[in-house]
Amino acid sequence: MPGKPKRMRVERGTPEDMDELVRVEYECFPNFVREAFLRCSSEADLPRLTQSSVNYMMRDPHVVWIKVVDNASGKIVAGSQWKVYPSSAPESSDDEPPPWLTGEMRERAAKELQLFNERRRVVNPGGYVHLHVCFTRPSLCRRAAGAMMLKWGRDLADALFLPAWIEASAEGSLLYKTFGF
Repeated sequence: MPGKPKRMRVERGTPEDMDELVRVEYECFPNFVREAFLRCSSEADLPRLTQSSVNYMMRDPHVVWIKVVDNASGKIVAGSQWKVYPSSAPESSDDEPPPWLTGEMRERAAKELQLFNERRRVVNPGGYVHLHVCFTRPSLCRRAAGAMMLKWGRDLADALFLPAWIEASAEGSLLYKTFGF
């Protein structure tokens, strides 16, 4: 007897997916997260966030976007950005403020990101797999999309014999703990 067809599939994200991925990401987070981490204060900012994300993806071979696609609709229901460093991460991989920030906002963002970057280097002096961001459309939470992405990252880290880690909010902690993070 054939198995039940899968509702969703995991695929690698491409530059062509970035507009939809950024829109889903924007939908998933409250305003303070959008402003503090995405540096995005309204939907009007999404095109520049999309372009910045595409540029980053194309510039840094260590950045891997994963998407979960609904098989029936073909729509992206979830996404995650992973950073995969088989050996130590180069300083050029540090998070930087987006190019559109200027003046005091740019300085503030640079200070915040410097703390994150320094902690990452201390905790992971060698190679590692890092879940940088993970999100699921709010209307589709608790339907296994997050688990599919975490399994992908954990399996990759295991295959490469590398530690895997995340920086996360409390909302995802149960899911992350389930996968050993």
